[in-house]
Order: sequence, then C-alpha cells, then structure tokens
Amino acid sequence: QFADYHDFAILNTRPRTPKDKGLAEVCVQIIQRSVLVKLRERKFFSLEELQKAIDVEVDRINNGITKRFPESRSDRFHRFEKNELLALPKHPYPFSKWIFQQTVSEFYQFTIDGNIYSVPYTLIGKKLDIGVTSHEVQFYYENELITSHSLLEGYGQASILDEHMPANH
Repeated sequence: QFADYHDFAILNTRPRTPKDKGLAEVCVQIIQRSVLVKLRERKFFSLEELQKAIDVEVDRINNGITKRFPESRSDRFHRFEKNELLALPKHPYPFSKWIFQQTVSEFYQFTIDGNIYSVPYTLIGKKLDIGVTSHEVQFYYENELITSHSLLEGYGQASILDEHMPANH
C-alpha cells in the first residue's frame, strides 16, 4: 500500500543472497565502514547531536571523489536524478495499525478499541486483515479492501451497516 501510494514498485530478492542487489550491498558496506566505524567510539547525548555527526559523515561520502569515480555522488545526483524526481503527494501516507488474520465470527462484527464494526455476513469464517488509521477502519480479505468505516470516537459505539446483514436478520 505504501508503494502504491507513492507510485513505486518493490522488487524482492532471495533471502540471504546478496548477489541479487550487489550495488545496494556495497552501499551498506560503505556506510558501515565510513560512518558507523567512525562514530562507534563517540558518545552522544541527544538524537540531534547524533544526527549532525551522521550528516557530516554522509556529506563527506556524497561529496567525495575517487580515482575510479572522478565525479561525486552528489554531482551525479544533481546531473541525472534530481530533475526526474516526482513531487511528493499532497498528504503524507496514512500509517495504519494492523491486526492480521482475524476470523469473522457468526455475528460478522469486530470490536476494535472498544467499538464495534460490521463486515459482510458472507465472510463468516474467513480471515481478514484490519487496518486502523487515524480516521478509518479498513477490512481486507486476501489483500482486497472489502469495507471501511469511519473510526468511532469514544468507547462502546457501533457502526453496523444494514447491507452487511443477511436478509433474515
């Protein structure tokens, strides 16, 4: 969902096989050797102090020139990539609290944070994933959004939709 929201693809690699993305592995090594090793003996008393020290080392890496690469990473970024970047979405990604593999009971309802939400009765016995954002509760079956409800404030309230009930209810 995060990838869809920002319009990019996630390409998985085989587990425990650094051969798939060698360039990424080399970048991790560079950071470990050039940043972490240099900073591991230092003591930091705030996150801001640590972030400043990391920024200095990362800037040194990005602006560095080597015999093999006479142009810095920063220069290559500005020349090739910066103009290709897309604008960020107007609103930040709505992070969710997830509850996975919850079985729909015979009452086709779920209690979340003390409030009750309905799902279609046809899903009784099926396992759903539930995403809770700051304003919505979403129910997914096999990674497909089935229904959503506005997040209820307070405790003991219910959001039960008539279309979720069987005809004989």
